[in-house]
Amino acid sequence: AACTFEDMPARIPATGTLLSNASRYATLQRAFSDKLREWHWQRNEGTNYQVWNPPGVVFSRQRMDHHSIGRNRPSWEDWGFEARVASLHLVLGALNGRWATRMSRQRQDEQWIVAEGDDARLFNMFVRAMNAFELDPQEPDQGFPNLRLLHTNERTAPKFFDPGFLRSVHVHLPWPARDTRPRREALITPAFIEDTCEALELQGELHLVTDDETMMEEACGILTKSRLFAPCIAFPFHSKGVPASYPAASLLPRDVATVRAGSSGVTHTMAEMSATKLYYSLWERTPPQVPNFRFRG
Repeated sequence: AACTFEDMPARIPATGTLLSNASRYATLQRAFSDKLREWHWQRNEGTNYQVWNPPGVVFSRQRMDHHSIGRNRPSWEDWGFEARVASLHLVLGALNGRWATRMSRQRQDEQWIVAEGDDARLFNMFVRAMNAFELDPQEPDQGFPNLRLLHTNERTAPKFFDPGFLRSVHVHLPWPARDTRPRREALITPAFIEDTCEALELQGELHLVTDDETMMEEACGILTKSRLFAPCIAFPFHSKGVPASYPAASLLPRDVATVRAGSSGVTHTMAEMSATKLYYSLWERTPPQVPNFRFRG
Protein backbone atom coordinates (compact mmCIF):
# COMPACT_ATOMS: atom_id res chain seq x y z
CA ALA A 1 0.00 0.00 0.00
CA ALA A 2 1.15 3.53 -0.71
CA CYS A 3 2.58 5.46 2.22
CA THR A 4 0.83 8.73 3.01
CA PHE A 5 2.03 11.68 5.03
CA GLU A 6 0.08 10.45 8.07
CA ASP A 7 2.34 7.39 8.26
CA MET A 8 5.65 9.12 7.48
CA PRO A 9 8.10 10.44 10.08
CA ALA A 10 8.34 14.22 10.18
CA ARG A 11 11.43 16.24 9.36
CA ILE A 12 12.44 18.46 12.25
CA PRO A 13 12.36 22.07 11.05
CA ALA A 14 14.55 23.40 13.87
CA THR A 15 17.55 21.23 13.09
CA GLY A 16 16.92 20.03 9.54
CA THR A 17 17.66 16.45 10.60
CA LEU A 18 15.45 13.39 10.66
CA LEU A 19 14.84 11.68 13.98
CA SER A 20 14.40 7.94 13.93
CA ASN A 21 10.86 6.71 14.34
CA ALA A 22 11.71 5.22 17.73
CA SER A 23 13.36 8.31 19.21
CA ARG A 24 10.73 10.69 17.84
CA TYR A 25 7.89 8.52 19.12
CA ALA A 26 9.53 8.25 22.53
CA THR A 27 9.95 12.03 22.71
CA LEU A 28 6.31 12.61 21.80
CA GLN A 29 5.17 9.95 24.24
CA ARG A 30 7.17 11.50 27.06
CA ALA A 31 5.84 15.00 26.35
CA PHE A 32 2.23 13.82 26.19
CA SER A 33 2.55 11.62 29.29
CA ASP A 34 4.05 14.48 31.30
CA LYS A 35 1.14 16.76 30.40
CA LEU A 36 -1.40 14.01 31.09
CA ARG A 37 0.07 13.31 34.53
CA GLU A 38 0.10 17.02 35.25
CA TRP A 39 -3.56 17.20 34.27
CA HIS A 40 -4.46 14.26 36.53
CA TRP A 41 -2.85 16.06 39.44
CA GLN A 42 -4.61 19.33 38.60
CA ARG A 43 -7.92 17.49 38.24
CA ASN A 44 -7.54 15.92 41.67
CA GLU A 45 -6.96 19.42 43.05
CA GLY A 46 -10.30 20.54 41.63
CA THR A 47 -9.24 22.09 38.31
CA ASN A 48 -11.86 21.78 35.57
CA TYR A 49 -9.54 21.92 32.56
CA GLN A 50 -5.93 22.45 31.53
CA VAL A 51 -4.79 24.09 28.29
CA TRP A 52 -1.61 22.95 26.53
CA ASN A 53 -1.29 25.54 23.80
CA PRO A 54 0.87 25.35 21.79
CA PRO A 55 0.59 22.80 20.30
CA GLY A 56 -3.19 22.96 20.90
CA VAL A 57 -4.48 20.34 23.37
CA VAL A 58 -7.14 20.84 26.04
CA PHE A 59 -7.56 18.39 28.93
CA SER A 60 -11.01 18.51 30.51
CA ARG A 61 -12.93 16.58 33.12
CA GLN A 62 -14.63 13.42 31.86
CA ARG A 63 -18.34 13.44 32.59
CA MET A 64 -19.49 10.16 34.10
CA ASP A 65 -23.17 9.36 33.70
CA HIS A 66 -23.76 9.42 37.46
CA HIS A 67 -22.03 12.78 37.92
CA SER A 68 -23.58 16.19 37.42
CA ILE A 69 -22.47 18.28 34.46
CA GLY A 70 -20.28 21.24 35.32
CA ARG A 71 -20.90 24.56 33.64
CA ASN A 72 -17.24 25.55 33.56
CA ARG A 73 -15.43 25.59 30.24
CA PRO A 74 -12.19 27.18 29.03
CA SER A 75 -12.37 30.52 27.29
CA TRP A 76 -12.14 30.27 23.50
CA GLU A 77 -9.34 32.86 23.58
CA ASP A 78 -7.28 30.49 25.76
CA TRP A 79 -7.39 27.48 23.46
CA GLY A 80 -9.06 28.34 20.17
CA PHE A 81 -7.75 29.93 16.98
CA GLU A 82 -6.61 33.53 16.85
CA ALA A 83 -8.53 34.17 13.63
CA ARG A 84 -11.73 32.17 13.31
CA VAL A 85 -12.77 31.16 9.79
CA ALA A 86 -16.28 30.48 8.54
CA SER A 87 -15.84 26.69 8.40
CA LEU A 88 -15.25 25.34 11.91
CA HIS A 89 -15.78 21.58 12.29
CA LEU A 90 -16.08 19.36 15.36
CA VAL A 91 -15.08 15.69 15.09
CA LEU A 92 -16.34 13.41 17.87
CA GLY A 93 -14.13 10.34 18.02
CA ALA A 94 -10.51 10.47 16.88
CA LEU A 95 -10.51 6.77 15.87
CA ASN A 96 -6.94 6.10 14.77
CA GLY A 97 -6.27 9.72 13.90
CA ARG A 98 -5.90 9.33 10.13
CA TRP A 99 -9.18 10.92 9.04
CA ALA A 100 -8.94 14.10 11.12
CA THR A 101 -5.27 14.53 10.25
CA ARG A 102 -6.04 14.21 6.55
CA MET A 103 -8.81 16.81 6.82
CA SER A 104 -6.69 19.35 8.67
CA ARG A 105 -3.86 18.96 6.14
CA GLN A 106 -5.92 18.94 2.95
CA ARG A 107 -8.33 21.68 4.04
CA GLN A 108 -6.01 24.19 5.63
CA ASP A 109 -8.46 27.04 5.01
CA GLU A 110 -10.85 25.33 7.46
CA GLN A 111 -10.49 24.69 11.19
CA TRP A 112 -10.90 21.33 12.92
CA ILE A 113 -11.43 20.32 16.54
CA VAL A 114 -11.23 16.66 17.55
CA ALA A 115 -12.87 15.56 20.81
CA GLU A 116 -11.82 12.21 22.24
CA GLY A 117 -12.39 10.79 25.71
CA ASP A 118 -9.89 7.93 25.46
CA ASP A 119 -6.37 9.14 26.25
CA ALA A 120 -4.72 6.38 24.17
CA ARG A 121 -6.64 7.38 21.05
CA LEU A 122 -5.99 11.04 21.76
CA PHE A 123 -2.27 10.27 21.96
CA ASN A 124 -2.39 8.52 18.57
CA MET A 125 -4.12 11.60 17.17
CA PHE A 126 -1.48 13.83 18.76
CA VAL A 127 1.40 11.85 17.24
CA ARG A 128 -0.15 11.86 13.77
CA ALA A 129 -0.79 15.59 13.95
CA MET A 130 2.76 16.32 15.09
CA ASN A 131 4.09 14.25 12.19
CA ALA A 132 1.68 15.67 9.62
CA PHE A 133 2.52 19.29 10.47
CA GLU A 134 6.24 18.46 10.86
CA LEU A 135 6.47 19.95 14.35
CA ASP A 136 9.52 19.48 16.52
CA PRO A 137 8.56 17.51 19.66
CA GLN A 138 11.37 19.28 21.53
CA GLU A 139 10.22 22.76 20.50
CA PRO A 140 7.37 23.96 22.80
CA ASP A 141 6.52 27.12 20.85
CA GLN A 142 5.08 25.42 17.76
CA GLY A 143 1.40 24.62 17.42
CA PHE A 144 -1.15 23.12 15.05
CA PRO A 145 -2.23 25.87 12.66
CA ASN A 146 -5.83 24.74 12.10
CA LEU A 147 -6.32 21.82 14.51
CA ARG A 148 -7.16 21.50 18.20
CA LEU A 149 -7.42 18.35 20.31
CA LEU A 150 -10.00 18.25 23.09
CA HIS A 151 -9.68 15.53 25.72
CA THR A 152 -13.21 15.29 27.05
CA ASN A 153 -16.27 13.08 26.96
CA GLU A 154 -17.69 13.34 23.46
CA ARG A 155 -21.19 13.81 24.86
CA THR A 156 -20.30 17.18 26.41
CA ALA A 157 -18.00 18.43 23.63
CA PRO A 158 -20.72 20.53 21.87
CA LYS A 159 -21.11 22.53 25.10
CA PHE A 160 -17.62 23.96 24.63
CA PHE A 161 -18.97 26.24 21.89
CA ASP A 162 -21.28 29.22 21.77
CA PRO A 163 -24.58 28.89 19.88
CA GLY A 164 -24.17 28.76 16.11
CA PHE A 165 -20.39 28.40 16.36
CA LEU A 166 -19.89 25.23 14.29
CA ARG A 167 -20.36 24.54 10.59
CA SER A 168 -20.52 20.75 10.98
CA VAL A 169 -20.26 17.94 13.53
CA HIS A 170 -18.86 14.54 12.53
CA VAL A 171 -19.74 11.69 14.91
CA HIS A 172 -17.51 8.69 14.21
CA LEU A 173 -18.31 5.38 15.87
CA PRO A 174 -20.73 6.55 18.59
CA TRP A 175 -20.92 4.19 21.52
CA PRO A 176 -24.09 2.19 22.34
CA ALA A 177 -25.89 2.03 25.66
CA ARG A 178 -24.37 -0.27 28.28
CA ASP A 179 -26.59 -2.15 30.71
CA THR A 180 -23.81 -3.66 32.81
CA ARG A 181 -22.19 -1.68 35.58
CA PRO A 182 -21.26 1.07 35.33
CA ARG A 183 -24.36 1.78 33.28
CA ARG A 184 -24.00 4.18 30.39
CA GLU A 185 -26.40 5.86 28.01
CA ALA A 186 -25.77 5.77 24.29
CA LEU A 187 -23.94 8.78 22.90
CA ILE A 188 -26.86 9.75 20.65
CA THR A 189 -29.61 10.87 23.04
CA PRO A 190 -32.23 13.64 22.86
CA ALA A 191 -30.09 15.79 25.16
CA PHE A 192 -27.01 15.30 22.97
CA ILE A 193 -29.02 16.20 19.85
CA GLU A 194 -30.24 19.41 21.50
CA ASP A 195 -26.69 20.41 22.50
CA THR A 196 -25.39 19.66 19.02
CA CYS A 197 -28.20 21.63 17.39
CA GLU A 198 -27.44 24.65 19.56
CA ALA A 199 -23.73 24.58 18.69
CA LEU A 200 -24.39 24.32 14.94
CA GLU A 201 -25.13 27.26 12.69
CA LEU A 202 -28.38 27.30 10.75
CA GLN A 203 -28.21 24.63 8.01
CA GLY A 204 -25.16 23.18 9.71
CA GLU A 205 -24.49 19.51 9.05
CA LEU A 206 -24.48 16.51 11.37
CA HIS A 207 -22.66 13.45 9.98
CA LEU A 208 -22.95 9.99 11.58
CA VAL A 209 -20.69 7.03 10.78
CA THR A 210 -20.94 3.67 12.56
CA ASP A 211 -20.52 -0.05 11.96
CA ASP A 212 -23.72 -0.88 13.90
CA GLU A 213 -26.89 -0.64 11.80
CA THR A 214 -29.17 -1.01 14.82
CA MET A 215 -27.50 1.92 16.51
CA MET A 216 -27.83 3.95 13.33
CA GLU A 217 -31.56 3.21 13.14
CA GLU A 218 -32.00 4.27 16.75
CA ALA A 219 -30.04 7.48 16.17
CA CYS A 220 -32.13 8.33 13.10
CA GLY A 221 -35.29 7.77 15.15
CA ILE A 222 -34.10 10.18 17.84
CA LEU A 223 -33.18 12.79 15.25
CA THR A 224 -36.56 12.47 13.54
CA LYS A 225 -38.47 12.90 16.80
CA SER A 226 -36.35 15.92 17.78
CA ARG A 227 -37.66 17.98 14.82
CA LEU A 228 -34.39 19.93 15.04
CA PHE A 229 -32.79 18.35 11.98
CA ALA A 230 -33.94 17.39 8.49
CA PRO A 231 -32.61 14.19 6.87
CA CYS A 232 -30.52 14.58 3.72
CA ILE A 233 -30.89 10.89 2.81
CA ALA A 234 -34.19 9.25 1.90
CA PHE A 235 -35.87 6.82 4.27
CA PRO A 236 -34.57 4.97 6.25
CA PHE A 237 -32.37 8.09 6.45
CA HIS A 238 -29.04 6.26 6.24
CA SER A 239 -27.01 4.44 3.62
CA LYS A 240 -24.98 1.26 3.65
CA GLY A 241 -21.40 2.30 3.14
CA VAL A 242 -19.92 5.78 3.35
CA PRO A 243 -20.52 7.61 0.05
CA ALA A 244 -17.55 8.69 -2.03
CA SER A 245 -18.70 12.30 -1.63
CA TYR A 246 -17.78 12.14 2.06
CA PRO A 247 -14.22 13.45 2.43
CA ALA A 248 -11.51 10.79 2.86
CA ALA A 249 -14.20 8.10 3.03
CA SER A 250 -11.67 5.40 2.16
CA LEU A 251 -9.81 5.95 5.46
CA LEU A 252 -12.78 5.23 7.72
CA PRO A 253 -13.13 1.41 7.32
CA ARG A 254 -9.50 0.89 8.24
CA ASP A 255 -9.69 3.31 11.18
CA VAL A 256 -12.86 1.72 12.55
CA ALA A 257 -11.41 -1.78 12.20
CA THR A 258 -8.23 -0.69 13.98
CA VAL A 259 -10.24 0.69 16.90
CA ARG A 260 -12.37 -2.45 17.13
CA ALA A 261 -9.30 -4.68 16.98
CA GLY A 262 -7.66 -2.68 19.75
CA SER A 263 -10.64 -3.17 22.07
CA SER A 264 -11.09 -6.88 21.29
CA GLY A 265 -7.46 -7.90 20.87
CA VAL A 266 -8.25 -9.56 17.51
CA THR A 267 -5.92 -8.74 14.62
CA HIS A 268 -7.13 -8.36 11.02
CA THR A 269 -5.44 -8.22 7.65
CA MET A 270 -5.45 -5.01 5.61
CA ALA A 271 -8.04 -6.50 3.24
CA GLU A 272 -10.33 -7.42 6.15
CA MET A 273 -10.05 -3.93 7.62
CA SER A 274 -10.83 -2.28 4.28
CA ALA A 275 -13.95 -4.46 3.96
CA THR A 276 -15.43 -3.24 7.25
CA LYS A 277 -19.15 -2.51 6.78
CA LEU A 278 -20.12 1.03 7.70
CA TYR A 279 -23.38 2.98 7.77
CA TYR A 280 -23.69 6.69 7.13
CA SER A 281 -26.30 9.36 7.77
CA LEU A 282 -26.41 13.10 7.08
CA TRP A 283 -28.72 15.64 8.71
CA GLU A 284 -29.12 19.40 8.40
CA ARG A 285 -30.09 21.77 11.15
CA THR A 286 -33.45 23.33 10.38
CA PRO A 287 -34.83 26.73 11.40
CA PRO A 288 -36.61 26.77 14.75
CA GLN A 289 -40.22 25.71 14.48
CA VAL A 290 -42.50 28.27 16.08
CA PRO A 291 -45.91 26.92 17.15
CA ASN A 292 -49.03 28.47 15.73
CA PHE A 293 -50.51 31.34 17.67
CA ARG A 294 -53.78 33.16 17.49
CA PHE A 295 -53.38 36.89 17.51
CA ARG A 296 -56.08 39.18 18.76
CA GLY A 297 -56.31 42.46 16.87
